[in-house]
Amino acid sequence: MTDAAEVATVGGGLVAVLLVGHAACALALRLLVRGDGSDPDRPRPGGYPRAGRLIGLLERTITYACIVAGAPGGIAALLLVKTAARFGETKDDHRFAEQFIVGTLVSIGVAAAGAVAVRWVADIGAPIP
Repeated sequence: MTDAAEVATVGGGLVAVLLVGHAACALALRLLVRGDGSDPDRPRPGGYPRAGRLIGLLERTITYACIVAGAPGGIAALLLVKTAARFGETKDDHRFAEQFIVGTLVSIGVAAAGAVAVRWVADIGAPIP
């Protein structure tokens, strides 16, 4: 594969991961809270509007980049930082903890699947350790 084709494949994969990941997370969270009257898109008290969406985009981008680059250990650091930042909220609010876990797992899963597919299609580097 030429360098230009590889760049296009990696870039296209990232765009696909971001779009599919957003839709998958929104669907999963809507299914989780269905029937209880809550809105998974509402900002947390004291939080910024749409901050969760931005965090999700960054989470998927970092996960995707770590796997495409062959450095999946970076995902552990991402999860550590994210968990440490939200520890107090998840400890005190079980509904938020469940939304946090479901959203994170769906987001990481979509990004990882997309990155592995891109590595396979583009035949990038050695197998991931």
